[in-house]
Amino acid sequence: MEDRRILVGTGRIASWWVRDLGVAVVLDEQRRSHKDRQSPTLHPRTILSHRARAEGFRFLTTGPVPSSEVAAAGTPIIGSGRRWARVEVVDRTEEPPGRGVLSDRVKAALHGVVRSGGTAAVFTHRKGYAPSFRCTSCRTLRRCSSCGTAATEAAICQRCGGSLAACAECGGAAFEPLGAAAGRVRDVVARLIGPDAVGGTGDGRAISVVTEADLVALPPVDLLVVVDADGLILGPHFRSAEAALALLARLARLVRAGSGSRLMVQTAIADHDVIDALRIGDPSGFLEEEATRRRAAGYPPFGDLVVVEVRGEGSFLDDELALFEGAGAIVFGPLSVRSGTRWLLQGRDLGRAKRHLRDALRRLRDGGSAVRVDVDPLDV
Repeated sequence: MEDRRILVGTGRIASWWVRDLGVAVVLDEQRRSHKDRQSPTLHPRTILSHRARAEGFRFLTTGPVPSSEVAAAGTPIIGSGRRWARVEVVDRTEEPPGRGVLSDRVKAALHGVVRSGGTAAVFTHRKGYAPSFRCTSCRTLRRCSSCGTAATEAAICQRCGGSLAACAECGGAAFEPLGAAAGRVRDVVARLIGPDAVGGTGDGRAISVVTEADLVALPPVDLLVVVDADGLILGPHFRSAEAALALLARLARLVRAGSGSRLMVQTAIADHDVIDALRIGDPSGFLEEEATRRRAAGYPPFGDLVVVEVRGEGSFLDDELALFEGAGAIVFGPLSVRSGTRWLLQGRDLGRAKRHLRDALRRLRDGGSAVRVDVDPLDV
């Protein structure tokens, strides 16, 4: 009888040698948790796709929304396409200011679920996140005029460092938050419905207030509300929109089947292509547009990005930087960060630059500096 075995594990097993490997599958390859900040920082899909070509085994991924990397490579995807519940978009620009973190439609829907004996979940971001804001005069989302990132109440854009002042649409100077962290959202829902009806996952309450960390334990619900989709979609890194669609689709799949069951998404950018893809249940149009944007900007998978962080007194020498640039890399930095000093190398093909980088990193490490290299970083 032929000996067949299934190996299950975290992303680290992507680099394990397995004799006569027949097929490798990365489950929900879009999730950020697959890519570790610790070295090696390569995503398991990258390792396995290269191994599959070299070793001749099949490589598959799963998930409702494939990443741009998987879509560009033509990797077979299990479970893509229309696989989630009905989506109701709540356009917050249609509401007057002062409504708070929950729209009137969402409040009515939560009351209806409780009255009917159903269950609901209210999703918000992790503790301490910066919510998106809208102008109280024209009701449009506050965005950085330089890079388009959702702007917080801060005076500096968290992505490009540009100045944030008046509303880019009307010049207004007053803004209100469209979201809140879990603690405040829980208080809002408790005041609306009653404290006995609101809790967390697994405690038997009618309404759960959850973050992404709670989703693994969340049972199917009749109604799931996303408080602030804009803070996800217009985040500070170039993958924000793609990651937002993947997460929102994952939330929609937690809604149980039923005529009244749905995902309600609060947003001030109802015409965004992420919202369109979520509404129709098909990510293909979004992925085509995302590929066009990535290709024009030279972002992965159509270009290379490498982040180098150095802890210690070490730094790149001028002649090393000249070698990088001569090999086709655009070098950004140095930038002081909490962990040390950071450089970013970007280019259409950094193959030659990486060879020069290897020698420079060896010199830094030999000099006593701690170095972290992140190829294709998540948070740029």
